[in-house]
Amino acid sequence: MTIIVALVAVLICISCTEDEGSEISAVDRCRYDNQPRLCTSNLAFIPIYLKDQDSNPIALDHFSVNGDNYYDENIPSETDRNSGRYIIFSDNDAQFIEVGGSKFLFKGMVSDKVIVNETYTVGYNCCHVFLLSENDTVRLNI
Repeated sequence: MTIIVALVAVLICISCTEDEGSEISAVDRCRYDNQPRLCTSNLAFIPIYLKDQDSNPIALDHFSVNGDNYYDENIPSETDRNSGRYIIFSDNDAQFIEVGGSKFLFKGMVSDKVIVNETYTVGYNCCHVFLLSENDTVRLNI
């Protein structure tokens, strides 16, 4: 009898756990796993670099970053335009990342024409966002 009660209790607990494919944000998962963390207070950013075939920076008029539940459109600063560096994500946006990482589409425009259209995967390690995609530099033939 005790074994039957124990088996029923185990089955109930298993049925109450989250499904592997459930859409919980990485931030929520980190909040509820009760693991101690030592994080820096620095705000992490994920930059993407645009260069031409001669490694000169490419200046965008504006760009957007789009995910399943996220959209952000930006007009880059003069400094970013001159360096070809564009921030696509920061720790402030971590709540939009799912466990295992999330894909985001980066579109860069010049004169309202899309010149770059790249997908990046962003992760979250319970402290900071980071780039899971291998390449942070896009080289364009323009």
